[in-house]
Amino acid sequence: MKRLLGILVLLAGVLLTGCYTYTQAPGAVGKVVDADTGAPVRGAKVSRPFISGGLGATPGADPDGLPPATVTTDRGGQFDLPPVVHTQIAFMYLHNPPSMSGSFAVTAPGYATNLVEGTADSRSLWRAKLGTVLLKKQ
Repeated sequence: MKRLLGILVLLAGVLLTGCYTYTQAPGAVGKVVDADTGAPVRGAKVSRPFISGGLGATPGADPDGLPPATVTTDRGGQFDLPPVVHTQIAFMYLHNPPSMSGSFAVTAPGYATNLVEGTADSRSLWRAKLGTVLLKKQ
């Protein structure tokens, strides 16, 4: 009887756990353009700031926090900052939130910084669609 119980507990553990990938921070996609001319801004930096970890911080974030991330726009002003994801063995009932918000700083030499916010979900592949981000010359 004890052996059967042990087998059932082991089987339940196998059936209720597995590899699970969850999103820790959203990414972002869009295009950076000059506010006056509408021309794409090549080489602009789009950054997600450090996200603190530990108790009371972003759920799912590493206890030490998530490092900042930056991408550079291409010659057409386009950017694609990927989300931060983590895969672990977990109970299958865990899931990503319906959506998550993120803040991003957009900078380029000779332009004022533009701070933008966006929301991402599974339909957007956890990337906030920031659309056209305008930068004003300083």
